[in-house]
Amino acid sequence: MTKFYTLLTISLTLLAVTSTQAQDSDNCELVYHWSNDELPASFAHNNTYNEIWGVVANGRDYAIIGSTMGTHIFDITDEGSESEIHFIEGAVTGGNIVHRDYHDYDGYLYIVCDEGPSTLQIVDISGLPDVIDVVYDSGALFQRSHNIFIDADAKMMYVCGGNNQLNLYSLSDPVDPQLVVNCSASVPNWSGTVGYVHDIYVEDGIAYCNAGGNGLFIVDFTDPTNPQIIGDLTDYEDSGYNHSGWLHPDGQYYALADETHGMRIKLLDVSDPTDIQVVSLFGVDIAPQSIPHNLIFEGDYLHVSYYFDGYYVFDISDPLNVEIVAFYDTSTVPHSNG
Repeated sequence: MTKFYTLLTISLTLLAVTSTQAQDSDNCELVYHWSNDELPASFAHNNTYNEIWGVVANGRDYAIIGSTMGTHIFDITDEGSESEIHFIEGAVTGGNIVHRDYHDYDGYLYIVCDEGPSTLQIVDISGLPDVIDVVYDSGALFQRSHNIFIDADAKMMYVCGGNNQLNLYSLSDPVDPQLVVNCSASVPNWSGTVGYVHDIYVEDGIAYCNAGGNGLFIVDFTDPTNPQIIGDLTDYEDSGYNHSGWLHPDGQYYALADETHGMRIKLLDVSDPTDIQVVSLFGVDIAPQSIPHNLIFEGDYLHVSYYFDGYYVFDISDPLNVEIVAFYDTSTVPHSNG
């Protein structure tokens, strides 16, 4: 069986992470843990940290995490020598901050925040590990965003939530994004169908829009000024707040997490967007208050963060019999509603 090595910081996609001690685990080994007690927690949820992203630059591995104060970059290439090497202060900082989000493209890191009069920050990370350079820091395009996703082949950045339901920006010039379409303003009946997009996954111009209480919508943005809804899933077992998802590398399956107590993860067959099928429902089955949050495929392994239950890895090589193959408990917060 594959043994999974992960960073405790993978759990920073959880809303509350309090543990600094090794806890229950299986097939996982903690190799590094970092926290800073001088950073304030959010007023709303008592979370200091809020997001994680990973990049490879100049042959080295980097973990990028968000906090209430900004963005922290770690060199994690050499086990035993991991360290924070750069910090980027947010345009807005402190206890009002709950969410930041990241994506990278063409040697640049894109940073957004969903609270306050924030900005889009673009950071040149091509000089890692030695230097980084904030080359853009402005609220001119938008101040707030909940999530972003970049379709690298199309040079297109999808900006979810915040000030708008869903906007697309061209990255033909990576340091000068240009608005291509504001969906709520320019797409007929967008607000009456898809509406607010909480999170999104995009590949080859096909966007999987996690639209909260409205469900999942698959939208063809290959002509970004004339998007077409090609599929939707609005009524399904264990439905709740349609939060986030990720496409399997073969393009046939999409894993969906509803951010609702007790709801299981859905494995969907999306090979025919006009007839989306729920293939499997699975989860941790620990407590009625368990909540899956974010999830990412690596081959047939689905990496999932849970609010109360930590980091889990599911093997979906047999889609009808999904198995837990690893976990690491990252939270001492008792299960509760909220």
